[in-house]
Amino acid sequence: MIWLLLGLNICLLLIYMLTNRKGINFCEPVFLLVVSTIISALFVIMNYHNWNVLEDFSLKTVTLFFGAEIFFLIGSISAKFLFASLPKRKRKLYYNYHPIIINKNIIALSFIFVIFSGIIYFFNLLQKSGLSYTGFISYMTLIRPMLKNNEISISFISLQLLNISKILAYIFSYIYIWNLITFKEKKYVYLLVPTIYIIVSLLTSGRIYFIYYAIFVYTLFFLLIKKNVRFSLRKIIKFIIYISIFLFFFFILFAVLANMVGRNTSHSIFVQLSVYIGGPLISFNKFVNSFNFSKPDYLVEETLIGIYQVLRKIGIIDVPLTRHLPFVQFGDNWGNVYTAMRRYIHDYGIIASMIIVSCIGFIYEFFYGLISKKTYLSLHCFLYAMWIYPIPMMIIDDLFLSNLLGINTIYDLFFLLLLYRIFIKKNYVERID
Repeated sequence: MIWLLLGLNICLLLIYMLTNRKGINFCEPVFLLVVSTIISALFVIMNYHNWNVLEDFSLKTVTLFFGAEIFFLIGSISAKFLFASLPKRKRKLYYNYHPIIINKNIIALSFIFVIFSGIIYFFNLLQKSGLSYTGFISYMTLIRPMLKNNEISISFISLQLLNISKILAYIFSYIYIWNLITFKEKKYVYLLVPTIYIIVSLLTSGRIYFIYYAIFVYTLFFLLIKKNVRFSLRKIIKFIIYISIFLFFFFILFAVLANMVGRNTSHSIFVQLSVYIGGPLISFNKFVNSFNFSKPDYLVEETLIGIYQVLRKIGIIDVPLTRHLPFVQFGDNWGNVYTAMRRYIHDYGIIASMIIVSCIGFIYEFFYGLISKKTYLSLHCFLYAMWIYPIPMMIIDDLFLSNLLGINTIYDLFFLLLLYRIFIKKNYVERID
């Protein structure tokens, strides 16, 4: 049945691409969702027999998962029709753009700030954990389970300094890609801040910030390519090769970082990637085959657990909830990630979960429609690239309801509006009456 899921997604992708009259863009929501599902299914197929999975991949699992993709597509198509029916405003001002130049002193100060935020975060870890530092990898191995089980509460200041560092890294990447694609300028000095940010983000004992950053860079690149290059069959093949190379290096770096964040794994790169990318489908299959579809113990206990955590901190309720799920064994490996659909079905039921997925497709496609009409780089492009990560990550877990719809997104938006105006808006936009 996993072959059926793969075949259905390949057909869906081909139909979507061939019927898209406005051309292909490799960062559209539907494209990202379907391709991520195809990649996950391929990893399952390559490892299915080695994992000695006791339960066959059921037709029920394929129906639920592919049905969710169809509902996502329905929401996406609805957004396209709505956007096409809206009146289009004509701009009275025109913009003359030029390469963005950032003073070397500003770059140096930004670099130092990111290092400073990392130092503050690290000392906060030392203070809260009570552990002695004996080396980075050994320390992260000890600290990882404490962070994972919420035994350590990182200070608000440390978290916000890390958030500002993230926005700085995104802005410098944004500037580098804009200059590269629009003006063919390569200023590698702009990559210093993103590089040190990725290193600092490892202190969180996870690779999720690296994943977010990679998705941001990929999305922004293809948004700008779409605005500056007309697609042809030859160029499409060329960009598919680019995507393959990007994924190859991303997967290798992702696996290499495992021990640096305290996972202490001896598995090969291929096995690590297989468990992380293919494992959720296996776990989702087990969930579907054993779930009795009864109401959860607490309302929206998995997708909106952040609300419960806030209420618990201020003493209104005392509900010890956690997002960590039971581990599923496949072969010599274990995993407790079940895809976003598992969260939605558990909290809302099948019908409501399909409606939720359709609404997510509508929101992202409408957002994409707004930026696809613009012929220049804008804050909308930045926000789309920064907030698109829940879509390709749906094959792993829910990050839309549980992560993006949270207080941290408000902080990110505040810091972005401030820093965008300082670094970008004043540096390359010239109004012409």
